[in-house]
Amino acid sequence: MMSDRDILAELIADYTASEKRDVADAVIAAGWRPPARKIETPAELDELQPAEALLDSSKGERNDLAAVIRDARGNVFTRDMHNLEEEVAHGRPAGWWETGTSRDDRDSTTMTFPVTVLLVPAAEVDRDA
Repeated sequence: MMSDRDILAELIADYTASEKRDVADAVIAAGWRPPARKIETPAELDELQPAEALLDSSKGERNDLAAVIRDARGNVFTRDMHNLEEEVAHGRPAGWWETGTSRDDRDSTTMTFPVTVLLVPAAEVDRDA
């Protein structure tokens, strides 16, 4: 059985040093994914998926794709999709809803850091590109 290093070496063997983007594309196509993003501060967490991104006010529609995170204690949260209009109107970030609870809504300042980003909706990834 080949080691991880040998598999990677085989993937990039056909490329020269000047073809870095091609090497990266080949490695990604083979299934490599970057390590999960870690967020260290409430301000950084608020930027992950602001309330404005969840509410397309120009259309009056909601984006129902919520980011998912895991805090340092192992609790999993999704962006709280309730009261978005109010949060946008008052300039507040969307809260976080602990999965598996009936209604444990938290704001970013009450999270246990660092948090690990488990899912960022594709629309958010495209927006950041």
